[in-house]
Amino acid sequence: EIRAMVRHAEARRTMLVIGIVWFCLSACWYGFMIWLPEFLEAKHDNTYLGNLITSSGDLPGNVLSFFLIEKIGRKKCLLFSLVGAAVTPLAFAAAPKGSQVWAMAGSAAFGCASVGGWNALSILSPELFHTDIRATMHGFLTALGRLGGFMGTY
Repeated sequence: EIRAMVRHAEARRTMLVIGIVWFCLSACWYGFMIWLPEFLEAKHDNTYLGNLITSSGDLPGNVLSFFLIEKIGRKKCLLFSLVGAAVTPLAFAAAPKGSQVWAMAGSAAFGCASVGGWNALSILSPELFHTDIRATMHGFLTALGRLGGFMGTY
C-alpha cells in the first residue's frame, strides 16, 4: 500500500509537506526549550520560574486550539499556530536588557502558539492518509518529528 501511495504525485506531495512541518515544528520547539534555560540563566533570571511560565502558556494554548480546530478547521489552526510560534520568539530579540517580564511573556506566548500547532498537526496528519496506511504514516511522521527534535537541539 505504501509503495502504491508513493507512486502518486499528490500523495508524495502530501507526505513531503506534512513531513517538513513535523520536522520543523519539532526542531524549533525542542531547540527553543533546550535553549530557554540557558538564555534565562545568562540574563540572571529565575530559570525555574521561566520554565513554569513558559509551560503555563500551554494550557490556554490547548483550550484555544481545540476551539479553533472546530471553528476554523485544522489547516487554518495549524497555519495560525505556526505563524504565532515563529513570531513570538521575536519578543526575545525585542526585550530590553534586564526585562524579565518581557522574556517570560514571550516564552509563554511561544508555548501557547506552539502547542496549538502540535494539536492541529496531531489531528490533521492521520486524516490525510487512507485508512490502510494511516497508522503507518502517522508513525513515520512522528519519527520524522523526533529526528527534527534531536537535530534542533544542536
